[in-house]
Amino acid sequence: MYDIRDKVTADRAGIDPLSKSHLGEHLPGDTVEIREQLPTPMLTWDTDSLVSNITEMARWAAEKRVLLAPHGKTTMTPDLWKAQLATGAVGITVANAAQARVAAAHQVPLIIVGNEFLTPPGLRWLRDITAAPGPEVMCWVDSLEAVELMGQALAGTGRPVQVCVELGIPGRRAGVRDDAQISPIVHAIREVDALSFAGFSGFEGVLPKERVDEVRSFLERMGALLERFVQEIETETPVVTAGGGLYFDLVAEVLTPVAQRCGDARVIVRSGAYLLHDHLHYERLTPRVTRGDGPSLTPAAILWTRVLSRPEEDLAILDAGKRDFAYDITLPRPLRVHRADGTVEELAKAEIFDSNDQHGYLRCHGEGLQVGDLVELGQAHPCTIADKWRDILLVTRTSPHQLRWDAVLRTCF
Repeated sequence: MYDIRDKVTADRAGIDPLSKSHLGEHLPGDTVEIREQLPTPMLTWDTDSLVSNITEMARWAAEKRVLLAPHGKTTMTPDLWKAQLATGAVGITVANAAQARVAAAHQVPLIIVGNEFLTPPGLRWLRDITAAPGPEVMCWVDSLEAVELMGQALAGTGRPVQVCVELGIPGRRAGVRDDAQISPIVHAIREVDALSFAGFSGFEGVLPKERVDEVRSFLERMGALLERFVQEIETETPVVTAGGGLYFDLVAEVLTPVAQRCGDARVIVRSGAYLLHDHLHYERLTPRVTRGDGPSLTPAAILWTRVLSRPEEDLAILDAGKRDFAYDITLPRPLRVHRADGTVEELAKAEIFDSNDQHGYLRCHGEGLQVGDLVELGQAHPCTIADKWRDILLVTRTSPHQLRWDAVLRTCF
């Protein structure tokens, strides 16, 4: 089984000197003093948390009889994709042609493009890879026009592309709104030799957290359509796929019974946020917290930053900003401070209230922060944690003051 910790030996053989995560004379396997030897700003991922999250989600999926094709865009880190695949994931979900190319280059067996795949260069690439043995590719359509464009671009390919009809929600992202349009789309797919109708897809995560009944209704709609079309046409191993980071428990609850009634149908959950989890958004809203059903997940990402200035009585300026941390859902949360006297203390009151490109504005609220103190930040929304970093340190915290550098992970954004 592939273990991300196996990278230590390989990484000791040589590190790219331009790597953002290069620690001077240190190499993977070395222990570093957090306050004195860790450059800031620096993003690290905790090895044990990642391994635990991968294992927990795989256990949950097996228990619920669903398949995992986690969204790789969350980290765009092929080493983590390999770990997910080795622990039972059937494939990796991506969002566009560029990400699909990365997945194919790393031998992902099933590449799900969770989107309409209509860019002409991407379709030419798809035509090329389906002309020879290689990964299975699945993508979405929600219109006759999309079917026509794909059919024209892929005509004459050797292996058909698996296509799901995407179901949508009024006022939200792509997907069919009116179910009366679905039958013509399904039959149009079946008339194109280069395409194969696979089933139905959707993303229930666009609905706010307080509208769980609407989430359930959307999933029931998906299930009803799958049952209907499985009866109407012959589809080999039909698929129904959904599941963001907030409602994957409901996906299993609603759609697994439908799949069982449809014989060999597959329920594919595409959640990606579980891998890193977070300290602010999913920590409060993950299914285990909100509905008591789901894997036990642990935040894996820490952004390390330093106090540069105390220009006002209750203001500290940090050396990390929008270029370093996620800020699209909420600003990071200060977790702990490493002080000059060696103490490490929880930060219960301090808060970041604004940021520039590379400066964070922290309201101290009497926490006594000093210039030079190192501050640990927790973040929200895993999908925007990693995209600012080319290389990320994989670490184990061996003491309150030390980290063991386990590996360096390369992102492919």
